[in-house]
Amino acid sequence: MYGDICSIILQIQNNYTINIIWVYSPDQSRANPSHYYPGYSYVDIVALDVYTDDPNSVKSYDEMLTLNKPFALAEVGPSTTNGGFDYTRWLTAMQSKFPGVADFLAWNDGWSPIKNQNVWALFNNQLVINRGKLNLGDGATSSASGGVLYNFSN
Repeated sequence: MYGDICSIILQIQNNYTINIIWVYSPDQSRANPSHYYPGYSYVDIVALDVYTDDPNSVKSYDEMLTLNKPFALAEVGPSTTNGGFDYTRWLTAMQSKFPGVADFLAWNDGWSPIKNQNVWALFNNQLVINRGKLNLGDGATSSASGGVLYNFSN
């Protein structure tokens, strides 16, 4: 059924030439996250939603890589919202346990990096490409700061 719904949506997208990137992103705490995967032709990126205080405990990473699509962490955040989470823990986990991560999105509100610790270190790490480091096609970056997001505090 899920594949049928994706097929209908894809037909609409193709009929109206809408440019959409489709992300399949189940919650990592679910058993068998690839079970509802609609199929290779319907998905551009596979991902997991992960809310944990221990990024090294992420489940199903290897299972999602077997789907042979770029992998992302589509929703990332701590499991608690007390402001005490150190976001550099995600950098360490991605480098050591999840090298196939092509993209990650930190969630908002109490889970947000800005409301937790070490956001400056996260967004200004040399391995992280943020909007300040993107080339907009004219040779310039999207910020006058040369690519570093200064709005985040140390």
